[in-house]
Amino acid sequence: MILKRIEELRNEAGIGDVSVDIAPPTYQWNNSTLTFNTQIDQIHIYDLSGRLCHKTDNCDTIDLSDLHNGFYIIVYQYKSQIYKTKIFKS
Repeated sequence: MILKRIEELRNEAGIGDVSVDIAPPTYQWNNSTLTFNTQIDQIHIYDLSGRLCHKTDNCDTIDLSDLHNGFYIIVYQYKSQIYKTKIFKS
């Protein structure tokens, strides 16, 4: 009953098909390759000074072997949700 009403409200507002329960994608990091369990819409990788080091769209695997050692902030978008994590490359 509640889900039906949510769907009605979405249609009235013109929002369309929006998932209410989006689980964040998982990833594996092996110090040179970042692999997600699904295709990610956008991925931005920043160093700790805020400089954009890498950007890609619509992929599930990124080769980061060209990055210098250190900490990086990963900002990625999946189904209109923004997620952030950090990695350390050694």
